[in-house]
Amino acid sequence: MLATKEKELSDVVKPLAISYARYYNTKYSRCGYLFQDRFKSEPVDDLCRLVGESVDDDCSPLEKVAPPTDLEVTEMLLEECHGMPIERISSLPKQDRDKILISVLQKGAGIRQLSKLSAVGFSIIRRLKNVSISPSP
Repeated sequence: MLATKEKELSDVVKPLAISYARYYNTKYSRCGYLFQDRFKSEPVDDLCRLVGESVDDDCSPLEKVAPPTDLEVTEMLLEECHGMPIERISSLPKQDRDKILISVLQKGAGIRQLSKLSAVGFSIIRRLKNVSISPSP
């Protein structure tokens, strides 16, 4: 969270991003870009919105449900697979695989978490999440 009065936000973020990228590249003996896209920014008008953005959109941080643990997601996967080993999800036909993954995503599993546990690529699961939350025509 940054607030600026005299400078544009991009004028403040740019040197921070450059400095951090230089530090990170030096520390991990790497070279190249660390940040690929432009940073996202949006004005925050009040405290309720600030808390809502970081916790939940309804400004009720106490009602926020904790994300499921890896063990809970594993149990969800086993339930959706009807006892089949989770390692086989990635080798299932696309339609069957996607049905299982979408179901578990809708139960609250995170994209990275589900990718790690199911051995299905992150980008595939992210695409499924975007498809599963988009409104039907």
